[in-house]
Amino acid sequence: MRRIPYDARMQIGDDEVLTLKQAEERIGVSHKTLQLQAKKGVLKARLMGKTWLVTATELTRYEREHKGKVGPKPKRETP
Repeated sequence: MRRIPYDARMQIGDDEVLTLKQAEERIGVSHKTLQLQAKKGVLKARLMGKTWLVTATELTRYEREHKGKVGPKPKRETP
């Protein structure tokens, strides 16, 4: 069986498909944050085996709508 190199370019139609590591390099958000956002459904990504994949179009949408926004403050317990 022929193995495809891990860094091979993938596409769905005309849309480039990226790993979250590649997405991290493209938009400057850690792949751990992107993974968390994907699990929450904020970033539309697919888990293929152990690798999360996202389209370039979806990454652009996520960057435009969410990058730089601060999340909710953690709840503080009062003594």
